[in-house]
Amino acid sequence: MTTKVKKDYSRYFRDLQDEKAPGTVESYTYTVRKFLSFLNGEEPNQEHAEEFLEVFRDNGNSPRSRARHITALRHFFMWMDIPLKLKTPYLQRTLPPYVTEKEFTTLMNGATHPKLRAALALTFGAGLRLSEACNIPVEDISDEGFIKVMGKRGKERLVPVEDEVINMIRPWRDYISHKSKYMFPGQDPRKPQRKNGFQALIRNHMKRCGIRGKSVHSLRHGAATSLYSRGLDIRQIQEFLGHENIATTAIYTHMTPGRLRKSILKVKRFG
Repeated sequence: MTTKVKKDYSRYFRDLQDEKAPGTVESYTYTVRKFLSFLNGEEPNQEHAEEFLEVFRDNGNSPRSRARHITALRHFFMWMDIPLKLKTPYLQRTLPPYVTEKEFTTLMNGATHPKLRAALALTFGAGLRLSEACNIPVEDISDEGFIKVMGKRGKERLVPVEDEVINMIRPWRDYISHKSKYMFPGQDPRKPQRKNGFQALIRNHMKRCGIRGKSVHSLRHGAATSLYSRGLDIRQIQEFLGHENIATTAIYTHMTPGRLRKSILKVKRFG
């Protein structure tokens, strides 16, 4: 009987931390650790991966969960330089809930504190991610109508916004600039507010205004949808949101195949 030797995969997790965004790291780490436990010291291969995924399917995991596990395993096998062929289950693309322009007006009308108004303006008016908004320095918001944003994996972009958005932000920016370098400082003014605190600020206000079934991220969805409905090109929206993949932008802007076809028909390339 052969003795199983448990290999040290710690370098994979270190490389993962350097390469991917925090949310992706968490997702991949969960799957890969489960897979390594499943292997019980054996070498990873195609058959093991298929058996592992069968366990998840038998336990009632949804196609979406299974797709996430497949993506994580592909990354791990690529790192190991081991061939892997797995078929991703069909996923029906669902349109995310978004805050409408009318709902945003309701939120702004109900927001009396300048901090809350600034938070709403950054998430809807500038379409920032939650992590981008709560960490933004005061000096990165310009009166010229540009907001400098540090996005995923340290990728910087310059977000152009309307004068009205800057006007919504300015009172809080000018006030807090004398107390902290950050727009939303934490208890220690030398550090930004934690994401959970920033999220709770907006989420509680949404509940007070009667806006249900939508998250703070729905404001960013709403920003993209609003711009698209008013004629902004999808590539421009991709730049505005800081997406690497335009397929992600298509979901945010509710680019359904039917709507895309109508746009193509207007071009009239043939006939």
